[in-house]
Amino acid sequence: MEFECQRGTKIGLKDCSIDCVDYPCKGKADSSFIEPSKNRKSFAEKHKSLWRLDGKGGSLSLKREESLAVKEVLLDCRSITDLPPALISEILNCLEPKELGIVSCVNTSLYRLASEHHVWKEFYYERWGQPILLAPLGAEHADEKSWKELFVEREFRSKTFMGRYSMDTLHGHTEAVRTVVVLSSKKLVFTSGYDQIVRMWDLEEGLSIASSRPLGCTIRAVAADSRLLVAGGTEGFIHGWRAEDGNPHLFDLRSPQNQNMEFRVWKHEGPITCLALDLNKMYSGSWDMSIRVWDRSSLKCLEVLMHNDWVWSLAPHDTTVASTAGSDLYVWDTNSGSKLAIVTNVHAGNAFSLARSHTGKLLFSGGEDGAIHMFEIIGNVKFHVRRVATWIPHSGAVYSLAFEFPWLVSASSDGKLSLIDVRKLLRTKQSYVMEKIWKVDNCVKNVELPQRMLHGFGSNLFAVVVGPDRIVCAGEEGVVRIWNFSEALEIEQRVRALRGLRLENRMRRRKLQSVMTGKGSRADQCSVAAKKNQMNGDRNSWRNKRRLTGKEETGKKKRTQKSKFFIAMRFLKGRRWVLGSILYVGLVVMMDLCMGNEEMNNSSWWPTVTGMYIMGDSSVDCGDNTPFYPILHQNLSLHPCNGSDQTLLPQLLAKKMGLQYVKPFYSQNGSIEELLNGVNFGAAQATIMYPRSRSYQSLNQQLLQTFETIQLLQLQLGQETAKTLIESSLFYLSFGKDDLINYLVDDESATSPGYDGLNFTRILVDQMINVIENLYDANARKIVCMGILPLGCSPSVMSIRHNSTIGDKLGCENDVNLLVLEFNTKLEQKILDLNLKMRGAQVIFCDIYRAMMEFIFHPQAYGFEDARNACCGLGKYGGMKGCLSPDMACQRASNHVWWDLYNPTEAVNILLANSAWSGDPLSSICRPFTLKALGSSSY
Repeated sequence: MEFECQRGTKIGLKDCSIDCVDYPCKGKADSSFIEPSKNRKSFAEKHKSLWRLDGKGGSLSLKREESLAVKEVLLDCRSITDLPPALISEILNCLEPKELGIVSCVNTSLYRLASEHHVWKEFYYERWGQPILLAPLGAEHADEKSWKELFVEREFRSKTFMGRYSMDTLHGHTEAVRTVVVLSSKKLVFTSGYDQIVRMWDLEEGLSIASSRPLGCTIRAVAADSRLLVAGGTEGFIHGWRAEDGNPHLFDLRSPQNQNMEFRVWKHEGPITCLALDLNKMYSGSWDMSIRVWDRSSLKCLEVLMHNDWVWSLAPHDTTVASTAGSDLYVWDTNSGSKLAIVTNVHAGNAFSLARSHTGKLLFSGGEDGAIHMFEIIGNVKFHVRRVATWIPHSGAVYSLAFEFPWLVSASSDGKLSLIDVRKLLRTKQSYVMEKIWKVDNCVKNVELPQRMLHGFGSNLFAVVVGPDRIVCAGEEGVVRIWNFSEALEIEQRVRALRGLRLENRMRRRKLQSVMTGKGSRADQCSVAAKKNQMNGDRNSWRNKRRLTGKEETGKKKRTQKSKFFIAMRFLKGRRWVLGSILYVGLVVMMDLCMGNEEMNNSSWWPTVTGMYIMGDSSVDCGDNTPFYPILHQNLSLHPCNGSDQTLLPQLLAKKMGLQYVKPFYSQNGSIEELLNGVNFGAAQATIMYPRSRSYQSLNQQLLQTFETIQLLQLQLGQETAKTLIESSLFYLSFGKDDLINYLVDDESATSPGYDGLNFTRILVDQMINVIENLYDANARKIVCMGILPLGCSPSVMSIRHNSTIGDKLGCENDVNLLVLEFNTKLEQKILDLNLKMRGAQVIFCDIYRAMMEFIFHPQAYGFEDARNACCGLGKYGGMKGCLSPDMACQRASNHVWWDLYNPTEAVNILLANSAWSGDPLSSICRPFTLKALGSSSY
């Protein structure tokens, strides 16, 4: 810790002073810390008659008869500790925490003075306010922990937000959550929102404690301390609960209304948007363009602060309150009601959020433009608000800000949390902040990004609160998430210890290997030959892995034959020709086999894909990963594939990559080994938009599961190892088929968005691109997107529209296929743009439509006999009713292109896998290159 003495630093003895440069000190100084100066040397020479050389150790020692004289000389030493205590206190009071920590490492006298100095209390209070203790900081606590120890411990704990975390998800609200408040001293969380109920949660256990009755309107603001809990409604009232003595949870939300413990006040004429509490006052802001200051005990309105626009947020401190209204920032004097300062047009749009430091000197605002501004309040009599920093970490509006030194946390409509460390902006007390603008903009030099982004949310985030080691947020999803960093430092220590052990074992193995290598002359010869080949640029070196041309292959074979001949000559030397010939033939055969295997290994795929993470619809899942699928299969087959999902395209590709079977998400046992191989998040009937039921795993739900899995890998493996693993893993996406099925076939579906086909496909493609970008932000670099197969040729569509006049000779519905082509074309074009935009990303589009149409129009060329009828189904073309039982299936599914209503047979999937993998039998199915090329490339 930078405020503590390091292990290698020694402290001088009690009476040694820091001022030992010009004069010798009384007592012995620690030679490892204070080096002799020229003046000290001249002193020794001046009084060399008093010293004698010790023959044993070569050290100087005093002559016994002269020791008294030296002692008298040393008594003339003066140091900083001889100054008056008040002056020393003023000197130390001018130092910063880091400087004061350095001073305390000089010697024991300064260590005691610096460690016990009252300025540590000021340091603590200006950063975090009153420390959270079970009892007030008194004499009994002073002996246990000094203010310096409290400061150092809290400062060290602030590093946890860069470490690993666990996440709790709290379910209970039925609609969006608008506000979150954390009462750290009691480990309580209060939330409310559109469902009109205030809920109380346990911060550590993540359990629901109590909930109020419905308050009659949306609750947009909640504030709480150890004596009072208040909630502001859109009807303009403030509903409050007073703390009960003896209640461990302070407030009784469940009991009927009690006039002594519960109250409601009305004054505002519009919805209340923000609330705050201090020791004696309560503050409320409203869309009636006013802030009201209330007396907590009498509940009387003391002041009304009028603004020029709707009030969005407020932050009180001492006798001032800062607020945002419209796009402007205000600072008010609460005693006189006067306006101290105003900053106009802070944001391009509304300034939704505001946060303030414990000293009140720093203000942070977030707005509709996605920007976050940092302001410094200067002056005590004449106020001046100065902008000192700007960040733009979000692509959407910033709805909430929370500040806990040194971390500023923001929640945005883009579904992300940003963590910003403001320590770099802080200087000294003489100049509190350093003026600098940080913008996430390519046009601005020295771009500084937030230190961390937390994402994985599918919708708007409306509220965020930060504590010493936890972040709590909520939003449109209606759930509350607690990011727990309390064990981050311990986990990091264990990870470092494990890394050290691995490094030690690796060095031990290398040392043993070098010893074993040194014993064999053969190994030395091979090493020399390898170095020689490397220096000569030998094209046959194993380092050259590129594919050879025809001439190069011929030359390679000739060189191989020559090497075989010369090796055989060694055996022929000094032996009979017959025996040599036999050995030659046998050797040639063996070397042919070995060289054949070597050439196969060199020319084939070099695997760099470590795992496969699958997201998709019924094209990647047979219903095993869909809860209650046998009951909720709706218009799909009960058995959408002929066998298990190992017959589906992604599993066949995983096998080609050398991976094991990728288990479904709900079949995982939680072991890290299974997660490393990959996870199948896909689910039958999954859609990009408008899921029928929560039982269906939509695209956003699967993306959330993917992010949770990535976070678990980071927790288990560490940030760097998990990052490397994710970068080398393949992310497989196959969506859109079920969206178009619902849009085209199911006329009564509630999923129909009411758009025309072209706009609907555009929306689907945009959602897919958002997912790819989110995966890229999570370090995914190898991504493959599958296009939609020709639904217009599926048995279900042809059976439903068999009387249509717009079909082709096979009965395919051209208008349906045109919609599929529109989706595929837009998706491929967007992917091409992403490859240019996202640095290091390799995104592939696989044209399943073109391959399937080739099988449908030329079935005999690929071994199929029936390209129209489903193998397992009822009615015309087998498309009226899906596969209800495997007994319904045809005898030879490999003769059919279609298995059921919308899914191909295993034989088709095998051909698709071969074509996507290597371009055989169909080339250019996957663009811009094959999956084999993608797998062999390293990020």
